Amino acid sequence: MIREYIAQPVMSTEGQLLGIEVLTRFTNDGLLLSGDEVFRGWDIEQKRLYLYEVLGQIASTEKFVLHNKLFCSFKIDHAMATLLYRDSFLAGIVKMMPYLKLQLSEAFLYINHGLKNPVLDSLSKGNNALFLEDLGAGKANAGALVSGVFEAVKIEGDFFSEQYKKHTFAVLIKNISKYCSKIIIQGVNDGNMLRSLRETGIWGVQGELYKPVPLHKIQSLM
Repeated sequence: MIREYIAQPVMSTEGQLLGIEVLTRFTNDGLLLSGDEVFRGWDIEQKRLYLYEVLGQIASTEKFVLHNKLFCSFKIDHAMATLLYRDSFLAGIVKMMPYLKLQLSEAFLYINHGLKNPVLDSLSKGNNALFLEDLGAGKANAGALVSGVFEAVKIEGDFFSEQYKKHTFAVLIKNISKYCSKIIIQGVNDGNMLRSLRETGIWGVQGELYKPVPLHKIQSLM
């Protein structure tokens, strides 16, 4: 199995690069695999090695990220969160990367009882800001949103497409922004949406308008 690290840009509604989300692309005999399924099949040691590798890959972009005042985020599951909590060496690496944001999915927080989990509570008080990912994708977790511990919230693409067509969309965004001012919309594929999203107060967007690149070619995003 081959894995490749991808930089998915997060852009402002005015076309400025705000940061990148690091994605891991898995292929086997030329076939693209589901990253979530791959992670679910790994044991704790495989995930530990993965964290060392992905953090090393992210660190290799540090000069570019800091020079351009960008952030870099990547998604972690509960086992990875536990490793960042208990493995002092991994925790030390992450602590030295304040531009690194840790993404936690809404569904994951629901399953793990939100921030009542001591591991997540500890991470929320650490040196690296948390992003709430995929808001609207599954079980509602209003408690996580209203906790105020997230620096940014990412609205899931299908949920956005459904809500954007409604006249209550602006009200929805206003209510979310009461608890988190930085809102990122996933699945923005139409440039005509950008003006209305800007007027609604959206901080960042992701989607087909802005193509990902291999992480080692991150400079091309500028």
